[in-house]
Amino acid sequence: MTYTYVTCFICFVLYFFFFQAEDGIRDAQESRGLGDVYKRQGHQKAIDICKKELNAFLKKHQKECVWFHEPVDHVQLGIPQYPEIIRFPMDFGTISRRLNKAEFAHFDDFASDVTLVFANAILFNPPDHEVHQCAAVLKNAFVDVYYRMVDNKDIQEWRYPNMAPPRGSGPMPEEEVVQCKQALTAVLNIHDSEAFRAPVGWFDHDIAQYPREVGRLMDLGTVGKWLKMNAYSRPEQFATDMRQVFKNATKFNQEGSPIYQAARLCERTFEAEFAKVSSAPTPMAVEVKVEGEGVPVEEINGLAAKVHKMSSNDLIRLVDEIKAKYPNILSQPGDDELELDLDLLDRVSFTGLNQFVASL
Repeated sequence: MTYTYVTCFICFVLYFFFFQAEDGIRDAQESRGLGDVYKRQGHQKAIDICKKELNAFLKKHQKECVWFHEPVDHVQLGIPQYPEIIRFPMDFGTISRRLNKAEFAHFDDFASDVTLVFANAILFNPPDHEVHQCAAVLKNAFVDVYYRMVDNKDIQEWRYPNMAPPRGSGPMPEEEVVQCKQALTAVLNIHDSEAFRAPVGWFDHDIAQYPREVGRLMDLGTVGKWLKMNAYSRPEQFATDMRQVFKNATKFNQEGSPIYQAARLCERTFEAEFAKVSSAPTPMAVEVKVEGEGVPVEEINGLAAKVHKMSSNDLIRLVDEIKAKYPNILSQPGDDELELDLDLLDRVSFTGLNQFVASL
């Protein structure tokens, strides 16, 4: 790819406590090419099932789907308020392209995007509007499709709780595993942690925006399962997922609500326990590049500025998120630094990463 340096080139280095250099190199190398990872792990079959089901759904409901094949052009349609009301725009064309590029981390990412198409149309348009009515028909029709798909073995293996991201070449030392289990148990022993012990049933509860709103699904049960699977090669990765549970709860629920308060209590307990874990991370550098093509440079500059201000803990979460969903922008220029090429992101991926950064 040839870059034209037209508007700007911004490069800055953020030093933060991350992970040992050798493990970082392995992580960066092994997590590139997410689609290839899915194929090696056997999830290409699940992706193909999603393609087949989506195409069949679109064909069966051609009349109703005609409104939703491309992104809403709020300028051309004369509805400037659309972006203010609809935080997470979605359409079937975008979903199909993401499927073809293997950009979905797991089935729930795919299913939530499909349901967002209906939820957005129903929210924005009044009940007597044709678009609202078509979306309602499609929403009801998709229920049977969804439950049929989640009964499929290949889809089940590609669902969020079963999809531990690639995170290194080996498990943690046994001493650190024990310490992490103790920290998790301390949280599970809190009565109010019950709300966080299983994945949020966003589909059953009709909250299509939940996966996009929180940025990354996570729950205590899944963390415990991944810990037993030796999916974590460093305590910091375990801590990142634990903190994601509490961040999701406080972000999605109103401040002061019972769930919000329970999350804060669990978070305080966890941080106190995790402070006892013996692992001492090593300084690591992340270099963020902004180049002059693709997403408008002013938007990339804005994202780069947000990254520049992030705390070390949030930077750890950011790198894990990038390795799981956008590995193509991650490179290893030296033994002690990672490089993020934001210009490699397309519009959909940029929006997703920007939303994740905003959620931190």
